[in-house]
Amino acid sequence: MEAPGINFEQRFTVALVSKAATDLARTRERTNLTGTDIMNRAVSLYDFIDHELHTGAELLLRRQDGTTHLLELF
Repeated sequence: MEAPGINFEQRFTVALVSKAATDLARTRERTNLTGTDIMNRAVSLYDFIDHELHTGAELLLRRQDGTTHLLELF
């Protein structure tokens, strides 16, 4: 679902902090996705999680060892 008034292939130029640039490079190597694909997924995932959190959901991370962690975005 596209946001109203936004062109499908709108371009943005952003400056990434050092950690984000390093994480992007590592993710590109691990997944063989393009930087654009990774950024598109990251924005969509953030939007989904942000919406869920604002509607009362909790974000839980469960590890294979059975431990569960509550994740909070600031």
